[in-house]
Amino acid sequence: MLDEAFTGGDGVRKGLTVGEAILSEQRFELAQTNERAETTKLKSTLTATLKDKRFVPSEQSANGDEGEIAVQFVCRNEGKEDIAGFKAIISFANSTGDVIREERINHNKGLPAGKSVTCTGSVGYHRSDETSERLRSIDPSSLRFSFTPQAIVFADGTTLQAPYEERMRKIQPRLRLPVALPSP
Repeated sequence: MLDEAFTGGDGVRKGLTVGEAILSEQRFELAQTNERAETTKLKSTLTATLKDKRFVPSEQSANGDEGEIAVQFVCRNEGKEDIAGFKAIISFANSTGDVIREERINHNKGLPAGKSVTCTGSVGYHRSDETSERLRSIDPSSLRFSFTPQAIVFADGTTLQAPYEERMRKIQPRLRLPVALPSP
């Protein structure tokens, strides 16, 4: 229906008065504003930067891995409340923004207000897997790292969550946390 394109919702129900339609649209806009505010607070409370990405060769394992791509990133609690745990999506992209790989992460070890924690993890490397090969071989100066918090649980039990659609993005979790990184 054409009205769906303009309202962003299911459209205007038949028999709805103009006043009811306006009120419905105002509620929809308020919900959108609240979602944007929550997303902004979520992203400003928890930040991360990539510290290291490297290939760790190994003998071919039983699951076919020919090595691992190990990553290390630093998460910082920019807020004033202690964090009990969080869920996030980390993305690796090339210099033009084309996503090479995305992974879901869960951190349940706590993060005090104003402090940082170093997270380490790895994904299996298969020469025949195009995304593995692209992530392994990308020049570090061309690699773009992004960190998108999905949910934060604070020590007092309160939560911040991304909008439902964002949390339900289809990403296959393949990042294994934690791993020990070898010395460079």
